[in-house]
Amino acid sequence: TERGERRVLVAIVPAGSEAEAAGLEPGDRLLSVNGHEVRSIEDARERLSGPLAEDIVVELARDGAATSWLARVRRERVRK
Repeated sequence: TERGERRVLVAIVPAGSEAEAAGLEPGDRLLSVNGHEVRSIEDARERLSGPLAEDIVVELARDGAATSWLARVRRERVRK
């Protein structure tokens, strides 16, 4: 899949969460976690899972933009 075609979207950003503090918004596209490409929801779950309170770096894109940005987020429990 080409980079622009990936469609793993952030659905919910809980109020008061690390994701909200990092600026994530519903509809953002998750491109990578700690430098590892995310191609599916299964990839996202695997890459986001791990020790709680550990910092992770996520690469995101918003509103179909060709550019992306990195956000550092402290890992919280991942809902499955």
